[in-house]
Amino acid sequence: MNKKAYSIFTVILMLSIFFIGCSNSKPPKIDKFSGYYDKDIQTFKSSFVKKAPSMDEYEKQAPPSYVSQVAYESNGLKLRAWVLNDPKKGDKYPAVVFMHGGFAFDKWDWEVAEEYINRGYVVMTPMVRGENGNPGNFEYFYGEVRDCIAAGKYLANLPYVDKDNIFLMGHSAGGSLGVLASMLDSPYKAIATNGASYGTEIYFEQKKDRIPFEYNKDEIHIRSSYEYANSIKTPVYAFVGKEDTGILYLSKEFEKKAKKFNVPYKLTVIAGDHNGSLDEAIQLSADIFDSYVKKK
Repeated sequence: MNKKAYSIFTVILMLSIFFIGCSNSKPPKIDKFSGYYDKDIQTFKSSFVKKAPSMDEYEKQAPPSYVSQVAYESNGLKLRAWVLNDPKKGDKYPAVVFMHGGFAFDKWDWEVAEEYINRGYVVMTPMVRGENGNPGNFEYFYGEVRDCIAAGKYLANLPYVDKDNIFLMGHSAGGSLGVLASMLDSPYKAIATNGASYGTEIYFEQKKDRIPFEYNKDEIHIRSSYEYANSIKTPVYAFVGKEDTGILYLSKEFEKKAKKFNVPYKLTVIAGDHNGSLDEAIQLSADIFDSYVKKK
């Protein structure tokens, strides 16, 4: 299991026990929220009590010879990413941004995403603000959403990338960012996730040691895609391992809300646990991305 396989799996399991007790809790009684993520994220100003990089450890690693480490810009920050080099066949290729799990990038995150290269995609694996020596601070599903979208915009400007066929796949924390990114205008044609959380209050309660913001319902609300199921714009294809019990429960609850609002969200249960389901999720997401490319 990868070092970022994470205690998140154990933590999320606890959500299935507590979620029923908090699922009916009312959202914050404030007039600063419109109920639509794209509007609220523009007006809400997070109150940070701690400015520091991600707590996750990382090692400096060089990319393979056929990959370049590049800098993409997000909110004035120059952030690192690995990107497949131009195959130099004179073509424009569809592309996938792979958002890693956990809160630090590892070479394994590139290796697991190489299946997309085998399927004919240009792959980009971003490191977001505060990760792996990047500038900026850990904001916990806030500014990182902008980084997620900025990575897609970087790909769209590469001369060998088909800007009309750019996709995103996110695992675990990366999937959580992907769901939030689906609620904003972006270059992505479709978004897939594996083991994404939806940021309920109990999730943050269990991870208080990481929280850099003032702990209150407003701050949690703006980071909780569960509160904004009505706001999905880009189709989301969620894959969850049947043994990933807590995540699966939350995903099914989110699916109920998505159906109520008739937004493009599809949940598929596959074999495996939080990390063991990733390979199949990548294969299935590539099939879905292929179907979009063929429609062009």
